Amino acid sequence: MTVLSKPLSELQSDRELEEWIGHGLALHETRESTGTCAFCRNRLSEERLTALREHFSSEFRDLQESISEALAQIEQVRTEIGRLQPPDAGLLYSHLLGDYGEASRKLASVKSDAETYLDALASLLELKRGLPFEPVNARDRLVAACSERVVDLFEDSGHDKAEGKDAKVDRGVGEEAWQAVQGVLEAQNRHTDEFTQELNTARSALEEDQVAASLDDLRSHRAKAGDAKKKCDDDGRQADEIAEKIRLLELELRTHQRPAEELNEELAAYLGHGDLRFGVEESGYVVTRNGQPAMDLSEGEKTAIAFMYFLKSLSDTSFDLPESIVVIDDPISSLDSNSLFSAFGFMRDRSEGARQLFVLTHNFSFFRQVRKWFHQMPDQGKKDLDKRPARFFMLECRQSNGERCATLATLDPLLEEYDTEYHYLFSKLYEVAFTVSSGGPLESFYGKPNMARRLMEAFLEFRMPGREGLSGRFRSLPVDSAKKNRVLTFLHTYSHLAQVPEPEHDPSVLAETPAVLRDLFSIIEELDPSHYRGMCELIGALPEAPPASEGSG
Repeated sequence: MTVLSKPLSELQSDRELEEWIGHGLALHETRESTGTCAFCRNRLSEERLTALREHFSSEFRDLQESISEALAQIEQVRTEIGRLQPPDAGLLYSHLLGDYGEASRKLASVKSDAETYLDALASLLELKRGLPFEPVNARDRLVAACSERVVDLFEDSGHDKAEGKDAKVDRGVGEEAWQAVQGVLEAQNRHTDEFTQELNTARSALEEDQVAASLDDLRSHRAKAGDAKKKCDDDGRQADEIAEKIRLLELELRTHQRPAEELNEELAAYLGHGDLRFGVEESGYVVTRNGQPAMDLSEGEKTAIAFMYFLKSLSDTSFDLPESIVVIDDPISSLDSNSLFSAFGFMRDRSEGARQLFVLTHNFSFFRQVRKWFHQMPDQGKKDLDKRPARFFMLECRQSNGERCATLATLDPLLEEYDTEYHYLFSKLYEVAFTVSSGGPLESFYGKPNMARRLMEAFLEFRMPGREGLSGRFRSLPVDSAKKNRVLTFLHTYSHLAQVPEPEHDPSVLAETPAVLRDLFSIIEELDPSHYRGMCELIGALPEAPPASEGSG
């Protein structure tokens, strides 16, 4: 392409000057007044302006703009070419690597040729922009910059290439190479889709065949898996519980102020006073009395502190009470009698959940509390001893080979079945009065008068305090005179067997023992009906109305 103008010789030989003046002329043309030079402030002649306008004609400006647009298009194409990056060959199946490698190499070759051609074309345009008034052999310069093969690859032979006016990049060549790569990638995708489908189909068939052939094993494994999962869940819960216990234990080790306060409350309730207290000192406790270090503790106080500490340890997070055996040996030794119930209450509350509990004691009152507790347990009343949850034993002192020794034996029924001697006497005499006939052997009645006398003395001692002697209390009884005289005579006559019998003492009269005892129980019922019914229920007998008093004969 050749620009039609009247070039100035001084500008043709100096490109930088030409560009500078051309830019200045454009500035002057856009302003209102062009008669004065903006650089030197001298007056511009009309002839000079006309010469410059003829040099920088409209064809010149169009050429410069066309060259700038072409360079921008070249840069855009170069950017698009750079974006064409095929995936890494390592992501493809092995049987596609050959075609993919060939297509990738062809694409890379086309990209390299295109970039080489674009660089040569850009250089050619820059040259033309600097030499707008001179003809430029575009093809020769392009062939020299790259090669004839590359030039033929991207130019159309039907156009005039002499000025490079219609030279362009043939995108069809690059698209063909890119489509070859895309074809391989599409084959990869199809194979992946079909492979996944075929693989799933084959897996389903194998699974169904395996299940059909091993259905029993499958069920067994499922059951084992369920058991294993359950065990895993249980172990997980147990681990969580252990972790929680550890956390609580660590917290208790760090802050034991609260346990000290609890011990103080329990010790005060146990002893009945708050003189002794536990105070926190570093990682332990100190015992004080009225705010001062406790000295010369009594045996009872030592026992109380040791017992309370022992009971407190049963609730420790490291002690598994439901799986442990607890032995408590005489916890009320050296304690005041008023501490008995406190000791029993604390012991029962803290040890009731133990897997097995042994309670040893010498104190009968404490034994009675433990016995009552054990008797209230479910199934304790069963006849089969092996099915009872609680058992009672005692130590018996015996002589063996001339030596005194202790033997563990079953507790005497008198101690286990009856709370007091009064209960025992009531039970045995009630049995003779209402279940034994008068015609029984006299030997079986021989000790009953003494038992009856002790029973009435205990009963009247409570019912009629302040009176002296059995006879004095009997005379004051508000009951039938014949009945009370008969019972009193029987008691006086036959209860003092250690004495020399009176001449009228007739052992055969003992045959009337059941009848006299019925009168005795009739007197008790008449004086205290509720007490009588309660005693009958306690010994497991229904109250019966005593028959009318019989003569002594």
